[in-house]
Amino acid sequence: MKIETLDDWNLILGGCGCCEMPSCPTPTQECESINATAYINYAVKNAGPPLVHYKITRDDYSGGGFYQLEYDPIYRLSMGGSFVEPGTIIVTTANPLTGSITTTNSVVVDPATAQSAAEARMLTELDWATMTTFSQCTSSRDDKEVTFSSDTMTSLRWSRFRWVIPDDFEGNYFKITWDVIEEPDGWDDSPPTASRSFVLTDQTWEWTGPGDPDDEDSWKSGWYQLDPPSVDGIRRVVNIRFECYKSAKMGVAPQLTGDAVELPDP
Repeated sequence: MKIETLDDWNLILGGCGCCEMPSCPTPTQECESINATAYINYAVKNAGPPLVHYKITRDDYSGGGFYQLEYDPIYRLSMGGSFVEPGTIIVTTANPLTGSITTTNSVVVDPATAQSAAEARMLTELDWATMTTFSQCTSSRDDKEVTFSSDTMTSLRWSRFRWVIPDDFEGNYFKITWDVIEEPDGWDDSPPTASRSFVLTDQTWEWTGPGDPDDEDSWKSGWYQLDPPSVDGIRRVVNIRFECYKSAKMGVAPQLTGDAVELPDP
């Protein structure tokens, strides 16, 4: 379904000799993003096949005593510029630690369970006020296969954005409408191996002014957060439509900025 815009209407109006509708200044999108990477945590691994990670490794001595290492939790987590969960090594030992050694590995660490626990932890740790942020406008997911040489399980990115009205706008009303699309890896392959879809449509923010030249926040919306998708790929804002006027609303059609993605028929 095509989105009708001011340009479409002005093309018609200009063609029939009518006065074209006035245009609005283009708003901008201010973005912040937080990156997170989760790693499987383990005491020892067996190359296999199959590859197996163990949470606990223990050396028992024939002459008495033992030495045990336990890694907790089953993931390590880097988020917002630092390790929010570096993992703890729990050491348990008993003397005299003499004689021959028998090593036993126990408690298998399942990568899927570890990743699920790490992602749950990410949600509790996410903090826009204190974490290091970047300026990406898209959220993303990049799941990895844990191998003998790589402990990375997944990399996620949260994004948030807010709208900014140009501070030289002299009107008293501005409306921005947008959609959020999810684009999984492979949607644009030839042939496609996945399909993109709209997560949100017709999201709206209205500004009723007036803006204060000495207060930049008076020209801005609140923050809108984009969570990572559930499959590898990205989420992003598309079809940004905007309209404005100074007094009574008369003959206003939206303008379009950014990527235009045709909406599905209602």
